[in-house]
Amino acid sequence: AVVGARSMAQAMAARKLPLPAVGSELAVRYVLEGNIRRSPEGIEFNVQLSDAASAASIWARQIKEAATEPGDLRLQIAQSLLFPLRTAFMDAEARRISGLPDATLTADDLLLKVGALNNHLPLTPAKNAESTAMLERALALDPTSAEVMIRLAEQTLRPIFEFNERKAERLLRARALADRARASAAGSEPMLALQAQILRAEGRFDEALAAYM
Repeated sequence: AVVGARSMAQAMAARKLPLPAVGSELAVRYVLEGNIRRSPEGIEFNVQLSDAASAASIWARQIKEAATEPGDLRLQIAQSLLFPLRTAFMDAEARRISGLPDATLTADDLLLKVGALNNHLPLTPAKNAESTAMLERALALDPTSAEVMIRLAEQTLRPIFEFNERKAERLLRARALADRARASAAGSEPMLALQAQILRAEGRFDEALAAYM
């Protein structure tokens, strides 16, 4: 799946093709459609995410916002549209991946499934264990991926913060993964965030705060 260029999407809209034809020509799995209506009272957005092959609607949202400053409007759109849209897209991809033969799944497929699972609260011990197992499998498939190591370390630490589970082996595992990931991801934002989480789990709160800054 790819994101089509704006000019290509505009050309497709002008041709008024059915969604399956759009998906085939653009080689995309999903199509995002929408319109904006302005009035003296404010702005109305209508947005819909659809499966390109079946034309079935996956997610739709109507948003009405009062007239406001552009900066405030961008924040309102981000809060009311972007996260729900991202969650709907990841859920759709997770459902698609779940229908694939288990032996064909890649590390990226497993990362997406974990991300989709973690989008939905609350976190439970069973959900954390499921996510951890998928990340362990992702690491076995791609042993050099710093992204997988960091995500697995974060998932390993979550019960310490969420369930007050003080198991020394969790910290040891997270530290070991962080050491491996640091070789290729030192200084990256995810790496710095992980280091701060490890410090927090160790009770070194001032150092953790400094690591985030």
